[in-house]
This record gives sequence, C-alpha cells and structure tokens, in this order.
Amino acid sequence: MKKIFAAHAFRNALPLAFLLSTVFIQLPLQARPIKRHDKVTPQQVKVFLVALGDNGKIGKKFGCEDSLVPVKRTLKPTRSPLKAAIQQLLAIPPDYPENPQLKNFWKGRNLQLKSVSLRRGIATIVFSGEIFVAGICDEPRIIEQIEATARQFASVKKVKVLVNSRTLAEVIR
Repeated sequence: MKKIFAAHAFRNALPLAFLLSTVFIQLPLQARPIKRHDKVTPQQVKVFLVALGDNGKIGKKFGCEDSLVPVKRTLKPTRSPLKAAIQQLLAIPPDYPENPQLKNFWKGRNLQLKSVSLRRGIATIVFSGEIFVAGICDEPRIIEQIEATARQFASVKKVKVLVNSRTLAEVIR
C-alpha cells in the first residue's frame, strides 16, 4: 500500500514540478525596467489653434464657421506630456507668429496653469486667473482648443477644466 501511495504522489508531483520550472524559466525573459540613465528623447505634441471664418478649409470645422488647426510643438523630455502640451498652448501669443491666420484664444489676466491630473481617462486641468471672452463665438473656440489639445493623448477620454474652482463653462458664459 505504501508503494502505491508513493508512486501516486510522485506521479502527481511531476506536473507541478514542470509547471514551477517553466514559471521560473520564463521570469528572466520579461522586459527589463527603465533605468534613470536610459535616454529619453524629445516628444512632438499638437496644440490646437483657430483659423477664424475658415469654414473647415484647413482644419476641423466648428463653432462660428471656424477651423480647429493642429500645430506641432517639440517638448523637452518630460514625464507629463499632457501638462507640457497645455503649457505650450498658454505660451503661444493671441496672434500665432508663424501663421497670422491662426489665433489662440487662451489669454487672460494672470492666467496660470495650476495642475493637470489624469485619472480613469478624465484629464482635470486647473487654472487660476481670468480668461478673456470677447463674444459668443469665443466660447467654442476656448473650449475646443483646450479639449483637442488634451484629447490628442490616447489615455484622455474626457476633459474637465476648472478656473478658480469653477467649471470652464461657468467662467466663459
């Protein structure tokens, strides 16, 4: 009886030993973690500007017969490309120097980016200061510019913008 039990235990132990050996053999084949000295290359992002009254000729048509036009910008290596893209948008003057047809409507008194976070696909972008709104057509321009700039990243599914703890919609209307 002892011989039968020992043979049965040995036969059941073989598949377990094989399984464990394959697990341990495969572990070293996994990708190595990125180390601090690994080179990080510059990244290109898009910021979105507005071609007034363009009616969709050079970009996506929206709002008051305007076009939303992507402009490529090169970032320094960063771990937060979303935040850096928003900072690039804020750094562009109202009249884009490289193409006078393009305008930036993200302007205002003491307008500063306070934080950018991304959780569960929702990008929350927080500003302080004031946003200048010249008329009803500026509302979709401001909204489309920030949302398109944030949504270029695959991880961003929804954009929430706050200015002085109020939603963007409240601030610009």
